Amino acid sequence: MEKKLTFNISKWKEFEFTKVFNINRGKRLTTLDQTDGEIAYISSTKTNNGIDNYIFPPDYMVVYREAMTINNSGSVGYVFYHTYDFVCSDHCTVITILDEKVVLNSYIALFLKPIIESVKPKYNFAREISDSRFKKERISLPVDTKGRPNWSFMENYIKSLPYSTSI
Repeated sequence: MEKKLTFNISKWKEFEFTKVFNINRGKRLTTLDQTDGEIAYISSTKTNNGIDNYIFPPDYMVVYREAMTINNSGSVGYVFYHTYDFVCSDHCTVITILDEKVVLNSYIALFLKPIIESVKPKYNFAREISDSRFKKERISLPVDTKGRPNWSFMENYIKSLPYSTSI
C-alpha cells in the first residue's frame, strides 16, 4: 500500500525568496524589434503560459529552459513553468532554484506555483512587482530535518495526487 503524504504545517519554514531562488529580470524587446523564430518569448500575459510570440532572440537576451516566470506587470503575479527554450521580456522575472543540485521539474513547479502566486493580492497594475519589492518577498516551504527546503517532499506530494500521472 502506497504511503499517503500529508501537509504538516509545523514542518514548514519561511525563507527570504532570494535565499531559495535565483531571480533574473527579462530584457526589453519591442514588437517592432522582434524577428519571428522558434524560441518562446514570454511576456506579462496571463494566457498561453505567458507566451506572447515565437522569436529569434537577439544576443543580449538569455535563453532559459526548465524555469518558472512571474509577471511583474500587466497580469501581475501570474506564475508559469517552462520546459522549453524561452526568453523573457522585462515585464517578467525568471525564477530558478538556487541550489544547483536540485532540478526544477513539473512536479516541484506545480507545488510552488500557488505558493508563489500568493503574492498576487499585494500587487496590481498600479503597484507592480519591482526588483526591490521582489527581493523583500518571503516564501513558506516544507523543510527537511536540516531546515532546508524539502524539494523531494514537494515532488513526491504532487506525484502522490490522483491526477499526477498525467503531468
